[in-house]
Amino acid sequence: MVYPDSHGMMIWSELLTVPHRPLNSYDVSEETVHILHHEVFPYWSKRTFREWVRDYYNAPMSQLIDERFAVYFLWKTVAISHTIPDFPKILKQGTSGIISEVKQQLEQSDLDQNQRATLAGMVLCLEGLSAYSKNLSQQAALDAQAEANPKRRSELERLAQICDHIADQPARTLDEAVNAIWISWVGLHMENTNAGLSLGRLDQWLQPYFDADMSKLKTEEERKAYIEYAIELISCLYMRATDHLPLTPDLANWYFGGSSSDQAITLGGITPEGEDAVNDMTYIFLKVTEILTIRDPNVNARFKEGVNTDTYLKRLCEVNLITAGTPSIHSDDAVMR
Repeated sequence: MVYPDSHGMMIWSELLTVPHRPLNSYDVSEETVHILHHEVFPYWSKRTFREWVRDYYNAPMSQLIDERFAVYFLWKTVAISHTIPDFPKILKQGTSGIISEVKQQLEQSDLDQNQRATLAGMVLCLEGLSAYSKNLSQQAALDAQAEANPKRRSELERLAQICDHIADQPARTLDEAVNAIWISWVGLHMENTNAGLSLGRLDQWLQPYFDADMSKLKTEEERKAYIEYAIELISCLYMRATDHLPLTPDLANWYFGGSSSDQAITLGGITPEGEDAVNDMTYIFLKVTEILTIRDPNVNARFKEGVNTDTYLKRLCEVNLITAGTPSIHSDDAVMR
């Protein structure tokens, strides 16, 4: 049993003495355990921001207090979290465009050694993202050759074409934009702990690609089929976002209720110019949220009274009721105040 103490906190020593089933269990081989404990953990134990602070400031009182936390969000000191990447930039410029921008900065003569190393590192990371996308393209092409189902073969061939174009080049279609976002997402998680990175205002950033695709369609039947495909595509993105969890001690899972990666998506609200930001992709994301009813990604919706419509507000409430709690609904007026 776990009882609250006099301050309302859980007595975790009680929990630790009672056998229980892990909330988020993982199968880890003995070989992996050996590598982690004999190579990975020893290498990084003194190479964290926390240890740098300890050496530089000689363990100030603030750090001593910090280390008395019973359960600690360790990734706050070793990674970026609660941050939204600049997806519009990767969609508009591709890695090749951003690499050109970085190389222009490298040509400046007043950079010190650390600045040059940082910019050179950026180029390497972006080149790695391009190489990863090309590798995915090659694998999709190989899978297509071995596929007997004509429909699935066509999908794989299309995916090979998409991954050959992005993330190196700017996205042109909704398909390319979603895949570029996911490939970038995987890259970001290669150098960050798997918690708290957020996907941001995807309905705003994907709407131009939805519009471009729709403008090419001639009939109502084609448009209807495309909308259904867009719902399926975003559903696939949701399922990819929910198929990974932070690897934390079981105590942390119990403390946070088996917390997921918490990748926040924000829908609706207003534009930077104060206009209604609700669009077609807003409703597509809401439909996917309603259909799947999964806990991750963490869907949030903004509402601006007097700008957003009652139709939109009713749809938010409808989806929230059907899913028993998502999206979270936030008042732009209250938040901005």
